[in-house]
Amino acid sequence: MAAETVEEVAEMSQQSVRDAWKVLESMVIPAAASEEQRQDMMRCFYAGVIWMMDQNLDLGESDVSEDAGVLRLELIRQELAEFIRPPENSATGPWRRWRR
Repeated sequence: MAAETVEEVAEMSQQSVRDAWKVLESMVIPAAASEEQRQDMMRCFYAGVIWMMDQNLDLGESDVSEDAGVLRLELIRQELAEFIRPPENSATGPWRRWRR
């Protein structure tokens, strides 16, 4: 989903991967989790970010048409939407993109 306002673009460009990790960490990792558990989860999160970045970079290659790129992203979005179930009160925040 594209940003709709200049403010949304600015907000997105200012959020680092570490910022996104901190949001996820606060949402899903119990306070009692060990440092080893936190590190393992962070490694998994970063591995997913790296994979997604690779997918996006591949879309810029000359042998990938715009239609094929859009389809690839939509299939990834569908797979992720099937995997997660956004919280009921997710009209805003990181879950808003998954409510369709």
